[in-house]
Parts: sequence; C-alpha cells; structure tokens
Amino acid sequence: MLEDCGVYGAFMHTACAADREEALAKYAEMKSELTEFLKRDTAPDKELDFFSRFADKY
Repeated sequence: MLEDCGVYGAFMHTACAADREEALAKYAEMKSELTEFLKRDTAPDKELDFFSRFADKY
C-alpha cells in the first residue's frame, strides 16, 4: 500500500506500507508531524532539513 502526504508547493512524499493497518498508522504519524511542522515559523533552510529527515523516516 502507498500513502501520500505533503506540504502544498513545497514537499510531496510517498510512503510504502505492508498492509492497511500499517498504512493507517504511518499516515496518522505523518499527519501529526506535518501538522506540528506547519504550526512553526521555520526558516527555509530548516524546512529542507525537516523534509529530508521526514522522508528518511517514512
């Protein structure tokens, strides 16, 4: 299964999961992390660091 997430105009990521349960869990985690990221006022260079770490994690 594939799950997509992203920040419009800045970042798009597709994550793979073995089954529906794993996909739903990953999606919830990704959504939570992206929500927290969007609440912060982040400098552009730090945004790239976040996106890189996020893609490595998922």
